[in-house]
Amino acid sequence: MIAPDRGKVTIEDIAYRDGYRDAETDIIKRMTQKLWEKEAQLSKAFPQIALGIREAIDEIETLQDY
Repeated sequence: MIAPDRGKVTIEDIAYRDGYRDAETDIIKRMTQKLWEKEAQLSKAFPQIALGIREAIDEIETLQDY
């Protein structure tokens, strides 16, 4: 027997999807904030490492839009 609502998207499904998307966005923001803090700490003593962190942040922010 096939369930009558099989294949239908419910309001709950949309709410869960939006919740996961919001959580992912929040984690990315937190992660980039921590990386910016590390970059600021290392920028004077280790400029090459700080440059690598900045490039990583740029890549993360670019991939966030996919």
